[in-house]
Amino acid sequence: GVFHAVMAPFKFLLDFHDPLHPEFTDALHEWFFRSGLDHFVWIFGMFCAFSFPFCEAKLMAIERLQGSQKSLAKLGLFGGATAVGVWWYVYYFSLPKKEYNKVHPYTSFIPIAVYM
Repeated sequence: GVFHAVMAPFKFLLDFHDPLHPEFTDALHEWFFRSGLDHFVWIFGMFCAFSFPFCEAKLMAIERLQGSQKSLAKLGLFGGATAVGVWWYVYYFSLPKKEYNKVHPYTSFIPIAVYM
């Protein structure tokens, strides 16, 4: 396919055989597999970089709050992020491996967003 046509000239550099999976004889298998898993997450990474100044300003505004307002704002952010993280874990990450691999390209941004 297209992947092998584009990557074939770089096979000498990208050649990898996983000793834990000798059943895969294609030297580019791991690269093909990984590029399929992560082919959308770069868009989220670009969005994070673009929105960094905005998010930093909002976090600084929270830091300027006084007393309980600051604590409640931080608690709200932490609680919201934790709720989303638990939801992702229960409904996606805990799926069997093959099923998870099918949804990973579309959900991999969620734990990154929770961390951010």
